[in-house]
Amino acid sequence: MSYVKLMQENGTTLKDGKHNLVVYKIDYKKFDESSLDYYKLPSVIGEVENSKEKPQVPGLTVSSKDAFTIESNICSTKLTQNVNLLGLLNWASHKETLTESLLALKNMEREKEKEEIVIFLQDILDALFNILMDNPKTDTYDTLVFECLLNIISLVNDWKYQHFEPVLDMYIKESFSATLAYKKLISVLKSVIGRASDVTSGNSKEYSDLIFRTMKCLQYVIRFVSRSRILYNALYPEDDPDDDFEESLRDLLQNIIYMMSSNKDGLLLREQGACLKYLPSTIPNILMIFDHKELSTILYDMLNNIPQGRLTKQKMMTVNEIVHSKLFLYPECRKILLPIITHQVKVLFETKEEGALVRADGRRQNRSVAKVAQLLGTTETFVNQHKGYPEEVELCIKIMSDIMELLFRKDVGPTYNDLNEIIHANLRTIIQSHIKMERENPHASNLVAVMIDLFRQMTNEHYTKYISAFKTNFDILDFLMEILVVFKELVSDSVFPKDWCDMIMLQNSVILKSLRYFSQTIRDCFFQKFEHDAWNNFFHCAIAFMTQDALQLENFSYNKRMRIINQYKDMRRETGFEIRSMWFTLGQNKVQFVPSLVGLILEMTLIPETELRKATIPIFFDMMQCEFYSSRFEVESYGDTKRDSSHIKANFNDFENEMIVKLDVLFEGGKGDYEYKKLFHDIMLELCAKHTTMHEEGTKFVKIVSRLMESLLEYRSIIIDENKENTMSCTVNLLDFYSEINKKEMYIRYLNKLFDLHLECENFTEAAYTLELHAKLLHWSDELLSPLLKGDKYDKARTHRELKEALYYTIIENYSKGKMWECAIKKCQELAQQYEQETFDYERLSDLHHRMALFYEDIMKKARAEPEYFRVGYYGRGFPRFLQNKVFIYRGKEYERLADFNVRILNEFPKAELLNKLTPPGEEITGSDKQYIQINKVDPVMDEKSQRFSGKPISNQIVKYYRVNDIKKFSFSRPFTRKDTLIETTNEFAHLWLERTELTTTYSLPGILRWFPVEHIQVHEISPLRNAIETIERTNKTLTNYISVFNKDKNMPINPLSLTLNGILDAAVMGGIKNYEEVFFTGEYESTHSEDKMLIERLKDLIADQIPLLDLCVQIHKQRAPDNLQPLQKRLEECFALMKADVEEKYGKRDCDIKIENEVQMRRHYSITSDRLSDITITPDNVGGRSRVSSLTRSQVASLKNFTANFNFAASSPLVNRKGQEHSRNTSFA
Repeated sequence: MSYVKLMQENGTTLKDGKHNLVVYKIDYKKFDESSLDYYKLPSVIGEVENSKEKPQVPGLTVSSKDAFTIESNICSTKLTQNVNLLGLLNWASHKETLTESLLALKNMEREKEKEEIVIFLQDILDALFNILMDNPKTDTYDTLVFECLLNIISLVNDWKYQHFEPVLDMYIKESFSATLAYKKLISVLKSVIGRASDVTSGNSKEYSDLIFRTMKCLQYVIRFVSRSRILYNALYPEDDPDDDFEESLRDLLQNIIYMMSSNKDGLLLREQGACLKYLPSTIPNILMIFDHKELSTILYDMLNNIPQGRLTKQKMMTVNEIVHSKLFLYPECRKILLPIITHQVKVLFETKEEGALVRADGRRQNRSVAKVAQLLGTTETFVNQHKGYPEEVELCIKIMSDIMELLFRKDVGPTYNDLNEIIHANLRTIIQSHIKMERENPHASNLVAVMIDLFRQMTNEHYTKYISAFKTNFDILDFLMEILVVFKELVSDSVFPKDWCDMIMLQNSVILKSLRYFSQTIRDCFFQKFEHDAWNNFFHCAIAFMTQDALQLENFSYNKRMRIINQYKDMRRETGFEIRSMWFTLGQNKVQFVPSLVGLILEMTLIPETELRKATIPIFFDMMQCEFYSSRFEVESYGDTKRDSSHIKANFNDFENEMIVKLDVLFEGGKGDYEYKKLFHDIMLELCAKHTTMHEEGTKFVKIVSRLMESLLEYRSIIIDENKENTMSCTVNLLDFYSEINKKEMYIRYLNKLFDLHLECENFTEAAYTLELHAKLLHWSDELLSPLLKGDKYDKARTHRELKEALYYTIIENYSKGKMWECAIKKCQELAQQYEQETFDYERLSDLHHRMALFYEDIMKKARAEPEYFRVGYYGRGFPRFLQNKVFIYRGKEYERLADFNVRILNEFPKAELLNKLTPPGEEITGSDKQYIQINKVDPVMDEKSQRFSGKPISNQIVKYYRVNDIKKFSFSRPFTRKDTLIETTNEFAHLWLERTELTTTYSLPGILRWFPVEHIQVHEISPLRNAIETIERTNKTLTNYISVFNKDKNMPINPLSLTLNGILDAAVMGGIKNYEEVFFTGEYESTHSEDKMLIERLKDLIADQIPLLDLCVQIHKQRAPDNLQPLQKRLEECFALMKADVEEKYGKRDCDIKIENEVQMRRHYSITSDRLSDITITPDNVGGRSRVSSLTRSQVASLKNFTANFNFAASSPLVNRKGQEHSRNTSFA
């Protein structure tokens, strides 16, 4: 058997740990099981060894060979292993050891001891307060008991034992019963805190530690005081005139104020910080036993007495706690506390600007920086480089936010005076702080929320009182300038996320309310003594408010729009009427805002709200009148013209210019619609019609602006469709408009847009023509450029000459890219003249001549495709207005044929239907809402100036450029059959007529567009005889061209010639000339068409002239035909012999001036199509006379040989087959 004693002789419990027990042998014959005498025996080995007497019990003997070890651990709320703790709990019976027990409790530091303290928490507290109550007349144990109490509270506040806090709370609420403890506790508190004045550098450790611990435990100590006083009052409800409780508590709080006012370097800083941290938590308990107004006054004094710059952050944290305490729910307390709070906030906002924070101790700031640096993984130096608002300012913003939130509540009593105090003390400071604060600052939105809340709760009385507090109008003006700038910034770029709809709408409602206040102030203070900036900033802010995205209700869904209207109405409309009222209040001062406000008012009127538009559009007419009746002389005021009407300006040019410029910008940006255009036109026209003086000019202006709006709306709609060609057309329409009204700035703006569009589409030729229009506005001089002529692309150009020269080089570059080398040479020649005769810049002149030489070489050696031209008719009302039922001539892209062109146009208008016939469309098509397109190829018609090549041996490389460029006239023919009733024949050639349509475009092609509208159409019919004459003429010219090409290059391709000869000579292929003989050379025809006698002779001459040309071509074919074409050659010779004999017999023998030249071989680039050669000979129709294809004389050939000796021509160029297109290389002009 073994046993152990749980309770020791001193009353404590068995110690935790291992115990070696004594093992006893039992002799059951002698041992009495019911006896407890074995308690007298030692239980552990240590007792046996230390015991001198060896008690004996019958039946039990010690077994020296056996051993038994146990390990114990006590878990009890009543038993303790601590002697000192047991002594304290039993203090009443051991008063002589009370001091030792208290000191032991005060100094308990081991974890086991701490655990026992919290285990016996309630018993220890009872003992401590009983000790206090047992000595009411003396303070022998007061300080020791207080320190023990601090030790217990500190222990419970430790995070390890926080779960015992509810135990302590429950004890105070239900178990604590010391009704007089408050006297002792207040006395000790006054004594401890009073020692703050005795703290010096020598004894600071001893005193300050106790004060520090006291401040940390202040909440629970005051709770004990409060509970004790409440119990006392419950026990003695009647008033005691000798009761000095309130005086004692007041003295205690005054001691705290005194301690907080200390400014000793490095002393009490920790204790003051702890006081600020924990004192607010005592407010609810103090309010239970002390007057709330007096407590507010004491807190005011405490905050006011803290030295400036000392513990600033902790002070503001204390303020924040006070704001959240019950104290702040009382209006009378807020009246006391708000002045010191607003003052502290104001001081901090004004002194703690970015990077300006300097703490007195520097400790907390450095520690915070170190933490941040560790968190970010960087150095403290790098973190310190970031200048942001300090934590104190963040606290100020939070405090103000919480105060405003509390004042908005309905259960806090009247708040008028509180708001008045905040407005007077902090409104201006908050506004200025926001202006200084960077937008990226994380606190910016919170500060704005505080400011908005201030204005939201501000009443008209508040505002009036605030404005009246300013000493001078200059101060009022400063305030208005600041707040208007802030509001304008907020509505233009909100600090809140865009999806915070409710917050933004609340902000807007507050701004609208404030703008009404401001407008009245501006009227009252700045009208008689007019202040332009005040009115101007108001207009800018108000209109920015109206036009912000958040208020454009038409962009929202129906539900969202209705929700906003139901809650806030349409704030744009209300603001617009306020602006209108302000404008008409201006009186004679209106002229100061014309034209500067035109753009803003226009932006306002463009808001899609009908009533708003109707109310504000008349402002434009008022502006027109203001400028019209203003003085021509700057020194005169608006009213001077009333005295002398001869001085009136009598125009509104500035207004008109600004209106046009702003219209362009705003419409292009998506503002405006056709409804606005109509409304503007009707309202303004009506107002102008009623005005006798401005009727004519006003009406003209309204029509101009209406036209501009229509063009801009078309332009905008086309831009949305992303159809670049239509965009170009609209751009040109605007160009024409601005050119017509002489608005150079806008004209150049759209020139640059058109230029950029052409470059995007690689229309280099058109881009160059576009820039030429800009260059034409400039002249060769050193005159400084006006801003209207400059544009955006050439910022470095300062004079006309510099800009024009830069433009010319860009033009030349684009002409070169577009292979329009002839145009580039002309520009080079103009520049060369300036370098040679004006600026004498021979270095650039040299470079220019080198470049010109390359261009000449490119003309002669490089192949370039001849563009084809197409007629496009847009029929139906489904097209944009500028296309509806109009016909255009398009210049095709390089190597673009009719089929490709059709695909391109139809891709641009996928809904359009292509008309397959060239007959003019009827009303059912032109009046339809659908889209119909009619496309056909047209031939360019060279004008008379090309006659300068007549009779000259010009290379086809040179001539072909003029055949397809700088063309304004085009033609196409439509064959149709008409029965000739005067003759009886079935030959189709007798009835084959042509309907020839000649079209004239508005401008020559190429130009600033690849297409231009047709301005004139002439249609005439070609009789069958005239058709035959034209056909033979074309054939003869084709043959002549073959001979000329062969004379230049003996290696010319033979296939095109083979096809042409076969078609002429073999009647089975084309019918030959026999068809013409059967129809036109009969007696029947001559008798019935006597008026065609000269034409018949002309046709005969042409047939006769064809024989020598065919002879030469057959010879050429013989020389060039390979073996596989010899059978064809033989057939051609046979047919030609028959044809020659027949024609010479009927029409006589003719000679040909052109010969085959064997001694000279001139090589040129050429391109011969597979079906016919291009004819470049342009001669007027010489009906009735004889016309022959003239030849090169020997002297001309010699001259041409000498001319070409200096060039190195390529042997040949690639063959380009173009169906239906005529090509030629070298010819003579008759």
